Amino acid sequence: MKPDRIQQSPPTSNWVIVQYISAIIVSASIILLWIDKFIGILIVAFAFILVIPAFVISIISVFTSLRFNTRHKKIFLTWHVVNIMAALLWIYNPNDRCDAHIMERHYIKYHAQMEDLYHKVRQQLKPGRSIYIEFEKGKVSAFSVFTDDKQGGNSWDPSEEKIDSLLMISGLDRTDLNDIENTLDDIHCISIAVATSSDEPYEIGFRRILLDKYDFIIYPNDLSQEEQERVASFPGNIQYSPHVVFRYNTGAIGNWNFPGKEEYLQSKKSGK
Repeated sequence: MKPDRIQQSPPTSNWVIVQYISAIIVSASIILLWIDKFIGILIVAFAFILVIPAFVISIISVFTSLRFNTRHKKIFLTWHVVNIMAALLWIYNPNDRCDAHIMERHYIKYHAQMEDLYHKVRQQLKPGRSIYIEFEKGKVSAFSVFTDDKQGGNSWDPSEEKIDSLLMISGLDRTDLNDIENTLDDIHCISIAVATSSDEPYEIGFRRILLDKYDFIIYPNDLSQEEQERVASFPGNIQYSPHVVFRYNTGAIGNWNFPGKEEYLQSKKSGK
């Protein structure tokens, strides 16, 4: 009798291997975008030679896997569905969108808390001080303190020692900093800028979207008609009320216009 031959499983085809590699690349790209949108887009842009073919192959793989008649096809179809859902959630994440209508609704809902935070911080600052504090992912990402004679300092992604030094200059302490962070978190905002001068407006940072930042600029008193027209003439400003301005800032070169400004102003005129 001849010994039984050991039955071997058929080798995995090159197409199946290519599909696995492509799915891995697409998943890694989506994960990077979720972790840090700006860094993720930069990495994906630099690696477009890999990402674009992987994306195209994954689209083809979705359709070739619909028959669902092999183990690999079942894995691919499930994997692709997960990737598609994750990508859609990233694209349509409400926290990654902003326009004047969104800012208006947000201000109406949280303006009282914004004003309370402003008064509390202003009272705690040393005379002649102005501060800017921004938070990102539960930590201080920017901290600036200046005096009336422009003395002081600022720091992006400051160390704990630097934060303590700037707090001392400003007159705030760690408890104050935690209170500011918690209040901003409660009102779904990211930064605050306050000066002790009663004539200066204060700023509540609303959102950062890639290179763009949206802020509420709030004046202690109503601006005159002439002042409102002057402020509103800047393309990045929308004069929401006599003492409230929606401001758009961008790091993009040559683009200072508040997106959708004219449409928003027209909708206000028509009463929508």
